[in-house]
Amino acid sequence: MYKNDAVSGGLEAGDNGYANEMMFRRVPPLPIIVNTGPTETGKGDSCFQKKWSRTSKVSFFVVIALFCKILIIVGVLFSAAGREGKQSNTMNGSSCKTCPSGWNLIRSNCYYFSSISETWESSKELCAERNGILVVIKDESEMSSLWPTIKQGAYWIGLRRDPKDTTMWVWTDGSPLTYSVWNKDEPNNQDSEHCAEVWGEFQAWNDQPCQRKLNYICKGVWNC
Repeated sequence: MYKNDAVSGGLEAGDNGYANEMMFRRVPPLPIIVNTGPTETGKGDSCFQKKWSRTSKVSFFVVIALFCKILIIVGVLFSAAGREGKQSNTMNGSSCKTCPSGWNLIRSNCYYFSSISETWESSKELCAERNGILVVIKDESEMSSLWPTIKQGAYWIGLRRDPKDTTMWVWTDGSPLTYSVWNKDEPNNQDSEHCAEVWGEFQAWNDQPCQRKLNYICKGVWNC
């Protein structure tokens, strides 16, 4: 019994030693598993990058569109300035070679023959709005140059009686009357006829009440 107990005790002792040895033996480190697949964070970054890329493209095209619009606006402004400069140079030369739209070029001067009828005073104001004056005719050569356009019509001219002395006639530019081509027995001042018209049918002037409505002739005041 003693022997067996000794053997049994040895086994127990041996078992304890083996257990102790196993406890102090170095345990190899556990392998680190790396997931190389896409993570949720990776997916978010990818989506953010895609959105940023699309936003960048949109911003780029917006900038290009605005730049093109600016170029168009600048081009239009320069074009308008060029036309105005060209017209200004034409009208400030020694003689007119062209006139504004609707005006007639006659002997290096610009004239506007209206197609509507107005009173003498309204005609004067409308000529001023067109950068002109109700026509002042100072000599026979100018009058003769206008008859082909006047034809059989009747037009107001810039001549009226002086309000201070109705026996005197003055032009709208303030100059006195030194040349005239009145019709026979005119001006007769019948019915307070204080304003003058050119009468194409007789190629002569006639006095008329200023409130009467007639077509009118403007002359450009710019220097050509």
